[in-house]
Amino acid sequence: MFLFKSKSFDPTRFESELQYVSSRISKNEKRLRNYTAQRRHYQRVIPLYFTTVYIAYFSYVYKFGDLYDKETLLRLVVIPLIIGVIYYIVLTIFGYLIDKAESSLEYWKNEHREKLDTLKERTNFDKTKELLARFSDGEDLKEMEKEAEEISKKRQEYIELIQSGEKGKIFDDLKKNANNSIYDHFITKLLGDNERGPDNRYALICPHCFTHNGLAPPGKLASDVQYKCPKCGTLNGSVEVKVQE
Repeated sequence: MFLFKSKSFDPTRFESELQYVSSRISKNEKRLRNYTAQRRHYQRVIPLYFTTVYIAYFSYVYKFGDLYDKETLLRLVVIPLIIGVIYYIVLTIFGYLIDKAESSLEYWKNEHREKLDTLKERTNFDKTKELLARFSDGEDLKEMEKEAEEISKKRQEYIELIQSGEKGKIFDDLKKNANNSIYDHFITKLLGDNERGPDNRYALICPHCFTHNGLAPPGKLASDVQYKCPKCGTLNGSVEVKVQE
């Protein structure tokens, strides 16, 4: 068999082998088409050509020769036989060539099919091996469980923080991230706190996906503001408060 089987898989070598098999299939298909077309051609030409020659010879003998001459009669009998033999030999040769081309084409198609099956098996094997390597010791499973616990814990903290209306922790985080300069701090002390500023407004954090959705209006808690999270589409806030307003 042409298919090379080895323990190590070489993609470059495999690709070259597959290209060779494909080229052989293409050549045999072309050869088969040519042989089939040539056989049809000679099937029409040979009877037409030799029949025309035989009729011309018979007409000549009938008009200018002696039909009762032994040699003439022998030629008239032998010529059709020769034509039949030539016709048979030509068709037999092309039939042999066509059968050989079909057999070769089938062989290379089987090789191509086996190549593709080998590629599929090898691909599935590599994927299975990778999964076994990842999950054999349970590290990935433990890591996913740990991440799920952290997300659940963080989500619960945000829910409790928003529902309780404690703004101190949120404001502390905002102040740390703001990184105000000494000048801004001086101006703030001089003019007083701006109730519309970010330091005195609640952050609207979606309890489902933890996405920051801006700030609540001045003087309102986050739980009193009804809004739809653009990321997960969850409707947050108190519906009763929205109706009363």
